[in-house]
Amino acid sequence: MILTIEAKQRIVVRVTLCLCFLGKGILELLNYPMGEFAVSSYTKFHPLTYLSACLLVGQIFMNWSGIVVFFRQSKAALYYLYTLTLLFIYLILADTGASLSPLIDTLVVPLVLLICFNSYGNNVKKDAVHLACVLIMINSFLAIYERIMGVNVFPIQNTYGFVFRSTALLGHPLNNALYSLAFILYYLVINMSPGKKMIRIGILLIALVCFGARGCLYTAAISILMLYVLPVSVSYNDYFKRINKLYAISLVIVCFSVFVYMVLYTSFGERLMEASFFDDSADVRLQAISLLDFNSISEMLWAKSQDVVDMISYGAGVDIIENFFVVWILKFGLIFTVILLFALFYFLRNKNSIVNVWIKGLLLILFFVASATNNSLATNTQVLFVLVALFSFEKDKGLFVY
Repeated sequence: MILTIEAKQRIVVRVTLCLCFLGKGILELLNYPMGEFAVSSYTKFHPLTYLSACLLVGQIFMNWSGIVVFFRQSKAALYYLYTLTLLFIYLILADTGASLSPLIDTLVVPLVLLICFNSYGNNVKKDAVHLACVLIMINSFLAIYERIMGVNVFPIQNTYGFVFRSTALLGHPLNNALYSLAFILYYLVINMSPGKKMIRIGILLIALVCFGARGCLYTAAISILMLYVLPVSVSYNDYFKRINKLYAISLVIVCFSVFVYMVLYTSFGERLMEASFFDDSADVRLQAISLLDFNSISEMLWAKSQDVVDMISYGAGVDIIENFFVVWILKFGLIFTVILLFALFYFLRNKNSIVNVWIKGLLLILFFVASATNNSLATNTQVLFVLVALFSFEKDKGLFVY
């Protein structure tokens, strides 16, 4: 049986999306330990990175002109490529001793995959978005199941806390939470019936509770207020005008009430309530900011060696720096961190094709605010590719296009 080009593309995209949901717990089960537990230089990189490299090599030999077209169409992508190239050169010359695998897995792979998938058909890309939505629902239901049963199906070696937290498919609870938030933002701006929209967002919110991720949970609440409740109340957009305001607001109130009840009176909210009164996770995040020496800006401008970063963290009593901004400043330097953030923001905004420029900016601000409450973007995560795929592969215009 000879597969058509579209069938081959569907297989590649589906494998790619499935790999995006292959977390540390599953990889450890497959004897592929990553991160600090990596047993070889090969397992420091996520399997998706190797697939991306193969796809890029194939793209270079079979469709080099497609790469040229991609960068001609997107100056933002070209600027992002220049920034990453300069950062790699700088880190190699500076010889800081820091691992480059998080940089490649998290920041390079999204660009490589978008290059490779740029020429794929719209039906293939739409299929990819549908699969991603199915996978995040599976991830959410698994998180809820784990919380009810009190057991991690794919446990990781450290969840960094004394209260039970779901790990689901994606491993670390904070990485799970960032994925969930990305999908909440996506559901808020696409054209979908209010009932179906609230059900999916509600499931993701319950999953956030199971992950015990307060930062993402609070950001999700603000997002719902800004991108749903307020538009329903005041927007002249046809979609929002057709919605029965009383029905929509009542639906939000009911969902919110059920959510609050689950947090306060069931075991689902254990992590959130325990964190509010007994643990020092908020202090840890504040301590992370204290690692930056604001009295000597010149010391912040350039990258520090991994040994110096470890020494600063040890001196401040910070085991895990739960703020990716701080990690980037320490490892890349303030100058490159600012340039990288601008390039990444510009790149992600440019690739969002379903809403207007103001909503693009708002979505990214909300995402980065939530990201700043954990260190996922400073580790090996595929969340940026999933985020950019949702908003660039989706071809139907969203709600905020005016």
